[in-house]
Amino acid sequence: MSQYIFNAYELLEVNTKATIPEIKKGYKRKALEFHPDKHFNSAPANKLFQLISSAKDILLDPSSRLQHDYAIGIKQKPIITPEPEVIYINETRDETDWGSIIGAGLVGLAIGVAVKRRKKSKKRKK
Repeated sequence: MSQYIFNAYELLEVNTKATIPEIKKGYKRKALEFHPDKHFNSAPANKLFQLISSAKDILLDPSSRLQHDYAIGIKQKPIITPEPEVIYINETRDETDWGSIIGAGLVGLAIGVAVKRRKKSKKRKK
């Protein structure tokens, strides 16, 4: 099932590069023309008025406007290429290097023992 995507620019009769004041002006002009009170609450006028309101909301919101431009083909979505995957040789990201941790602990222990011996020897000399 294909979904019809309306062109908000054509509906409000504004340029695709219209500024916010131009969009508001186009909305006001079309809203006054198709307001349900002027058409005695006819169903087509109500539907058209809702579409005009939706078009204004889409064009005034920058992210919605960009998505609308992509949908109707005014702008092309940028092609994002993924970064090449880094290959680790003989190593994985999740693996912990226990040898380095144990080695550092033993070095720290040896230094601690040496400092303790040094303090004891200084106390004996006094």
